[in-house]
Amino acid sequence: MRRLAAIAALAALAAAPVRAAVMDDFIMFDRSYIPALALTNQPQKPQGAIDESMRRLDAAWAKLLAALPASDKADPAYAAAIARADKGIKEAQRLSREGSRAAAHGALEEVRVAFWEARTKKGVDFYQDGMTAFHETMEAFTDLAGKPDADTKKLRELLDESSALWQKVEAAQFDAARFGFDADRTARLQGLVKKEREVLTQLDAALKAGDRVRLAEGAKAMKGTFSQAYLLFGDFTGL
Repeated sequence: MRRLAAIAALAALAAAPVRAAVMDDFIMFDRSYIPALALTNQPQKPQGAIDESMRRLDAAWAKLLAALPASDKADPAYAAAIARADKGIKEAQRLSREGSRAAAHGALEEVRVAFWEARTKKGVDFYQDGMTAFHETMEAFTDLAGKPDADTKKLRELLDESSALWQKVEAAQFDAARFGFDADRTARLQGLVKKEREVLTQLDAALKAGDRVRLAEGAKAMKGTFSQAYLLFGDFTGL
């Protein structure tokens, strides 16, 4: 029994550096993925910038696939995420070439959701996954908050869920060195995380007061603050 326990412990220690390296690969991938995701959601951006962001994404995707261990590729959760992401990226490439930016953006959304779900199933901690979890509920809330006849009970449910999910982001450990963040970028991230909490608090007050105007304005601020924080993880150099 002791021997089996020792073998298991050694296997875990040996796997740790591999898992850390995989997380570094995902960090590098996001540096190219996030600009493509963001720029396809900006109608005013020149097509040349979109094309370059998609070219970088394609190269980053090929690099990530080459770097992922065979064990991850064979794992059902990761295999499904890889297939879903690959489909989304290829679809986005095609739609982008055709000039359908909004549709391309939608296809790229599938990528982060796919890996968030896979890593969550595997119990893997990845900082941006907390932000992705928040994003899904935030989108539902902001869409509803802009409607004059929105159901108050549903708004409360979504706001409470958003607040709880953001609390997880606030509590998550962030390794600035691993993500390549200098002191200035780290301070910007911390400031935006704090600002989002302030927005959530203001939204809570607006909802309690039944102030739909403040609620709609706050929902826009909520989405804008989140976007600023998430985009810090992308490399927009030259775009």
